[in-house]
Amino acid sequence: MKKTKWLPLSKINPNNFPINLKPWLIDPLSMTARFKRVCGDKFYLKLLSQSEAEVSSGELAFLGLKPARGHVIREIEMGGDAIPWLFGRSVFPENLFEGRTAEYFRDLGGKPLGEILFKDPMLTRTEFEIALICPSDEEYKLVENFIAVPIPVWARRSLFNFMQKKIMLTEIFLPTMPFYSKDASSV
Repeated sequence: MKKTKWLPLSKINPNNFPINLKPWLIDPLSMTARFKRVCGDKFYLKLLSQSEAEVSSGELAFLGLKPARGHVIREIEMGGDAIPWLFGRSVFPENLFEGRTAEYFRDLGGKPLGEILFKDPMLTRTEFEIALICPSDEEYKLVENFIAVPIPVWARRSLFNFMQKKIMLTEIFLPTMPFYSKDASSV
């Protein structure tokens, strides 16, 4: 497996994005809110897992951390009409579940992360990094069960600063998403 090539959004020609997926890749607002607008009452979010787990070397580098224990990984699928459109992976510092942030995250469960984060007026978010994840990339193993035929998939990631704690969010757009374009060109 090779490392995925992530690039800052500002360093990418937006004309390289599939035309129908581009608005989804560059939208700085809540993806949950966008899904709810598009899907209406057919929106769903399914919690796949949330537990203390090992963070990948690429995630550690993006977070600016050294290898350490004490991170909680949350993985979800989100979609419409019982069809998964997006795989989400969040990396939380363990101390997010302590102190003044604990009340927001202790009972997160199957609730959308965006509904918590975007309520904070002091929330900041880094620039997106974008990748076209190929079947030979290490992140692809996260979504291979969602994809019948191995094809590249688009993804974005960013860091949120929520009450001075970093939360990493990676969103991988699945080919079952109705807006997915067949003309996936390289970044």
